[in-house]
Parts: sequence; structure tokens; C-alpha cells
Amino acid sequence: MDLSAHSLRALDWPAILEQLARCARTTLGAGAARALPLAASRDEAAARFAAVDEALALHARGEEAPVGDIGDVTAPVERARRGVVLEHTDLQAVGRTLAGLAALRHWTEARAETAPALADLAQPIDVDAELLAILGGAFDETGQLADAAWPALAEIREGIRQTRRRVQALLEDLLRSDALGDALQDRYITERGGRLVLPVKAARRSTVGIVHDSSRSGETAFVEPAAAVEPQNRLAALLLDERREEHRILGLLTAQVAGHAPAILAALAAATAVDLACARAALGRKLRGVVPRVGSEAVIALPRARHPVLALRGAEVVPNDLHLSAERPGLVLTGPNAGGKTVALKTLGLAALFVRAGIPFPADEGTRIDFFDPVLADVGDLQSVEGDLSTFSGHLLLLGAMLARAAPGALLLLDEVAVGTDPAQGAALARAALEVMVAGGARVVVTTHFVELKALAGADPRFRLMGAQYVDGRPTWRLLPDHAGQSHALGVARRLGLPGPVLARAEELLGHREHDLGDLLERAESELSAVRLRAEQVERRASDLDAERAALAEREQRLEERRRKLEREAAGELAARLRRHEGEVRRLIAELQRGPDLSNAGRTLERLRGLRGELEQAAAEPAPTGPAPARLGPGDRVLVPSLRREGRVLEVTADGRVHVEVGNLRSWMRVAELLAGREPAAEAPARRERSKAGDDDATGCVAHPGNTLDLRGKRLEEAIEATEAFCDALLLRGEPAAFVLHGHGTGVLKDGIRGWAKRSPYARRWRPAGEGEGGDAWTVIELG
Repeated sequence: MDLSAHSLRALDWPAILEQLARCARTTLGAGAARALPLAASRDEAAARFAAVDEALALHARGEEAPVGDIGDVTAPVERARRGVVLEHTDLQAVGRTLAGLAALRHWTEARAETAPALADLAQPIDVDAELLAILGGAFDETGQLADAAWPALAEIREGIRQTRRRVQALLEDLLRSDALGDALQDRYITERGGRLVLPVKAARRSTVGIVHDSSRSGETAFVEPAAAVEPQNRLAALLLDERREEHRILGLLTAQVAGHAPAILAALAAATAVDLACARAALGRKLRGVVPRVGSEAVIALPRARHPVLALRGAEVVPNDLHLSAERPGLVLTGPNAGGKTVALKTLGLAALFVRAGIPFPADEGTRIDFFDPVLADVGDLQSVEGDLSTFSGHLLLLGAMLARAAPGALLLLDEVAVGTDPAQGAALARAALEVMVAGGARVVVTTHFVELKALAGADPRFRLMGAQYVDGRPTWRLLPDHAGQSHALGVARRLGLPGPVLARAEELLGHREHDLGDLLERAESELSAVRLRAEQVERRASDLDAERAALAEREQRLEERRRKLEREAAGELAARLRRHEGEVRRLIAELQRGPDLSNAGRTLERLRGLRGELEQAAAEPAPTGPAPARLGPGDRVLVPSLRREGRVLEVTADGRVHVEVGNLRSWMRVAELLAGREPAAEAPARRERSKAGDDDATGCVAHPGNTLDLRGKRLEEAIEATEAFCDALLLRGEPAAFVLHGHGTGVLKDGIRGWAKRSPYARRWRPAGEGEGGDAWTVIELG
């Protein structure tokens, strides 16, 4: 048995190569993908990833390698080398491919600084400019040899056209004249055997000319009139000359292709390499994979790894963290059937193969997959009647082959090692084999139900234990570190409805010690799982709170920046008005100087008083003064001198920071920046917490064009972004509410906007619009 080939099949590697082939954009690329050899060294794998990195970066900028016009012309080029004259279609295909190769070489050269690896792959492309020009101009738009390129052929074709017109005219004259009398069966011209003929009555055929055919009834003969024989002979000779000249030209073109065959084939190989690099990148994007760090210490670190084949099938894959290292070279996977052990084992094997294929692997950032060779797997049933092997014997043969290759750099994967024989002896044999493999320097992953192997991690620090999680009688397909996953055979049997007496007898036969131990481990696993689930919930809640705090901080920062901007704008406006009034005063003084009479002075004084009043009003009251607030608490009224407006305290921190609401503007300030309010403090101790979902009372706002947003026709992501920007603008303008039109539709847009409103810091509350406001097709968002 070819162990390497068997391992690739066991790990579903052909399915990965088929997906890679589908990502290729040329026929040659797809064929190369299906037969892709694994990299033989870490340097070769790194070179593949370098090209993939560049292809990913170019794709992110909206650029793709122009390989679409490169066809597989290997066969016609090889025929040309053997001296076989190529047909029109083959030569045109070669011409199009040469043009595509030249375009690819130019494209990679233009990006050599940012994509040197791709440029190196395309470097062997060397298209002869003269050959490209000859093939490019050899054919016209109909696919025939072009008259403009071949004068001798053009002359023959012109002779053919003139002769055909003369024959046509001669026959038309015969039809119009009475020369043939009543010998004609009908008056039309047709063709038989490449000769133009007339339909003649069978009885008169010998008097007209040469008979070329007759009708099924025998009443009509198709005759070439004697007068047309000589011109049609000349036409036939010209047509033969045309075929000879075309064959001569095709031979010349074929000889040109044959002379450049080695360069063309080398260019095709280079273009295929570029297409393969882009296909690897495309498959990586499809898998949402990452380019791993590749070392040489036989380390695998996969954060949130996903099985590639399952991911490509569209299955919802539960991610797992998987690790192998020099300190822990062995990994023991335990747990119930269908719990995810074999999937994890195959994921590790595929990770090693992905590196050697140069394909990004579906895991999170921080992934490291070192170079492994060989990658060997014993997965599945090896029973062979033809080879006279039992299941156990087949596995033993593979186990022996793996032991022989257990050396540094090897990755050995064993699914249900040493099954099919006495459990005690099988467990002992499995443990001994694993210890030898690890001692030889290999990295080893094994799935098992043997209790002895589950205990191996506790006894031997070289091995790590991971168990498949089981919650409420069902697998979660998560693997937990240092977790001795139980087989749960009786639990699964009970869930699947096996008869009670059978289960009771099985428990009796299991024995008290094994039964108690199993129950203890199962309870421990259940409690540990509950603790871990609770920890995850707490972690998710903490993450949500962090996100909410960040959103609030960002909103407060925007509002503070807006407040400062408004102050700057107000100051600038005041300065501008001062400059305008200063000019007005100067004009008035100049008038007084020109005509210093009493009436003019009185009018000037009155105008100056008016200007002073405008300036005092433009200053928006003098800077407020007053006592500092004695004691602040939520709900107290305060005066904000910088805004010349009163506000309400929302929150006071121990370090003296005060959260103040002024209209729709909220900001954090210091106590020193505030004055006591003009009204008695705290109309209410604290504002009642309002539901984000809103209640049925109205916002007290009427829709108008300035506070209305139409989202119909937008995708949900665009709609949410537009709504957020709209609410931000309304809030800064002091608008109390936004009226959002999303329509009914499928409900996706409506539900998405309302879901956003529930968690948005812009929305104090929201409600569906009332009947008089447009109904449920609208959502009213109260801002705050």
C-alpha cells in the first residue's frame, strides 16, 4: 500500500485540490491544481506563500492577474513541432494566447516592486514580437486569412469573385432570354457539386449541356449550360489555386510557431504558475483563511481552526484551538462518537498539507504551521478481503509503517489507534507505539476511547489531553484542553431509544467500580462544562459592556468636539460682525468730518447707539457670573458659562467630573467650569430610566423634510450607516427626533433599523410611527 497516497485520500485532500482547480481561471491552471505536488521544502512552501500574499494584496486593491485570454495551446504547438500544418482555428488560438501571455508579462513587470514573487513567476514569459505581429495580422475578423496580409491570395480571391460574377450573369441572361426555349422546368439558378446549374426538363437535358443531378421524381435535370462550362472550369481552377495558397500560408505560419515552440511552452508553464498562485489566494479568501507563519521546529498553533472541507460545504463549523510543539509533541483526543475528534485530527493533518500546497488556512491571526514531511494518516476501515487482511491487521500494517518513519518533521495521525482487538492489549500496544513515535521526534495526534490513553497525559508530560465537550446529553463539537471526554455510550444509547432492560443489563455488566468512575467523570465533565459556559457568557457580556462604553466615549468625544466647534464659530461670527461695525463707525466719522453740522451729528450719534445695541445682542449676553454650585447631584440645574445656557446634571464622579445635559448636548466638565443654576435644584432626584424600545407616547415632534430619512432600496449595512450619520447631524442641530422611512418589504430593513435603535447611543427611545404619521412603514427615533 502507498501510505502517502492513502493518507492524502484519508484526509480528503482530493476534495481540496478540486476546489483549488475551480478557483483557477485557465484550463492549464485547473489541470495543474488537480495534480498539484506538495512542496518538498520549507523554502518552496515559503515561496508559494510569498506569491499568494502578493495576489491577496493586489485583490484587495481591485487588481487581478490578466490570465483569462491564455488558452491551452500545448497540443497545437506540439503538432507544429512535429511538422503537422495547423488549421486556421489552431493558429488563431495560438495568436490569442501569445497576446494574453504578453499582456501578463507586461502586467507583472509593471508591479515588480510591489509583487516581486509574481514577477519572478512570470519572468520566463518571452513572447516573440514578430511572431505575435504576424499571427495578429494574419486573419481577418471572420477568422479567414486576411487579404491585406497576403497579396497573392488576395489576387486569386479577386479573380474568383470576378469569374463567379460572370458565370452568374451568363446564367441569368439565359433565364431571361428565349435561347433555351421551353427546355427550362423553372427559372432559377442553383448549385450542384460546386457548379452553378439550371433546372431543365428531363426530356430536353441532352440539348442544354452537362447534367450534374436530377430530382427525385426524375422529371427535372440540373444541367450546366454549355456556354457556362468554360468559365466555371476557370472558376474551379481558381478555387484550387486559393486552397493551395492558403495551405502554403498556413504552412509558413506553422513553421513560425514550431520555431518558437520551446519559448511558447515555457511561457505557458509560467502563466500556469501565476494562475495557480492566484487560485491559492482565491481559495484562501473563500475559506476566510490566513497565511500562517511557517517555521522548522515542527510547531502547529491553530487559534479557532475550522475544518476546510466542512467549511467549503457550507457547514457551520465549530472552531477549536489546536496545538502541537516540542514540549507537547503528542495530542490525545477523547470523547463520544460524533463529538468532533476525527474532525480535529483531520484539521491538523490538512493544516500541514495546506502549508506544503501554499494555501491560506481557515484559522485566526497568529496561526503558525511549520513544515512537516511526511504527513501520514491512518483514518477509516482498512479491511481487505482480497488482501486477506482483517481491520486490525490492516491498521497494524499502517502502524508499522508509521513507526518506521517516526522522525523529526513527521506528522503522524491515528484515528482510534489499535482498535479491533482485546481492549487491554490494544491499549498497551497503542501506548507503546505512541511513546516510540514521540521519542523518535515525530508529532503525533491520536483519537481514542481507551482509558489508559486518556491517563497518558497525566503520566507523561509529552502528551496533552483534549476532550470533546458533551452538554445535556449532546455533543457541542468543541474540544476542551485537559478534559477527559467520556464515551457516553450508554447515554447515547438511551437518547436513541434502546430498550430499558438492555441498558439496565449493560450497566450491571459494567460493574460498580467502572460505573461509579464513569458517573464521577461524567458529573465532573458536566460541572466543568457548566463553569466554562458561564465563563464564556461572562466574557461575552464584558466584551459587550466594553463595546458600549467605547461607543459612549466616542459619542461624548464627538459632542465635545462639536461644542468647541460651535464656540469657535460663534466667536468668529462675533469678530466678523465687529469688523463690519468698525467699518460702519469709520464711515460715520468720515461723514461728520466732511459736514460737521448739528443735525448730521445727531443722526450719526443715533446710528452709533444702534450699532452698540447690535453688538451687545450679538455677544449673546455677557459672560454669566454667579456663585459656584454648592453641592451637585443628578437632576440639579447648573449654568454653563461657555455655552451661556442652563443644563441639568446627569452624573457626578468622585474625581470632580460632572456629566451635564444642555438641550440635546451632553458633555463632561469640571465643577470649576459651572455656576449654580437660576432655578431651584433637582426637580426630580433622578430621571426615570427610559426604555430603549420606547412606549406609546409621542415624541412631541412633527415630521418635516429636515428630519426625515428615506432608506428604501438600500442594503441593511448602508441603511444603518446612513441612519447613524443622519441622527448625528440632527442631534448637533438640536432636533429632538428622526423620522426614518424603511417601508414594509421583507421586514429585514425594518427589523435591522429597529434593532440598531435598541443599542444605539443616539437613540433615547424609538417607536413605530402612528397612523397619522405613516404607520409601521416608519420608525420614529427620539434623540438624546
